[in-house]
Amino acid sequence: MQKIFYIIICFQLISIFPVKAQVIFPDDKIATKLKTERSDRQSEQYHIHIVLSDQLDFKQWTEYHDKMNTPFDKRAVFLNRELKNLATFSQAPMLEFLQSHPGVEKNSVKPHWIANAISCKVSFDLITELSKRTDVRWIGENVLLANEYTECVNAATQAPDAIEKGLAAINAPAMWALGYTGYGQIA
Repeated sequence: MQKIFYIIICFQLISIFPVKAQVIFPDDKIATKLKTERSDRQSEQYHIHIVLSDQLDFKQWTEYHDKMNTPFDKRAVFLNRELKNLATFSQAPMLEFLQSHPGVEKNSVKPHWIANAISCKVSFDLITELSKRTDVRWIGENVLLANEYTECVNAATQAPDAIEKGLAAINAPAMWALGYTGYGQIA
């Protein structure tokens, strides 16, 4: 009986720890790759993206405009305006903080309204400080993406009197032989 009691207590303790680990460490806001690389490059500046917590609920926004029967051409205008307004108000405190902090390269700070994010170059210590802020949703490193597909493909060459594959597939030469050219027809 005592064994079963201890086993139940062990399972309960194990199930509690992951929840507490998420609450204790604000590092879950930092991208895994950035967390692992930080220890190797403490003296360097990091070019990062800071995604802010305040984001547009696109599902709710779409449902509202569906209900209001907003035309699609007007939706694009409304969406741009709302994203820009959201970014203007929610990025202001972060931009002010970044411009006044000594660990930020001032000319690298660039706001991005469409994702409500800010990219900048910061010191190692500032990444952890930023992750503790409530207005920060996620921090990731801005790196150059390598193109894996560097194979050069030459354009198809056409023989002067040859028939293209697509025209042959729809049997166009046979229709031409019958006198049908499509001239004067509107597609």
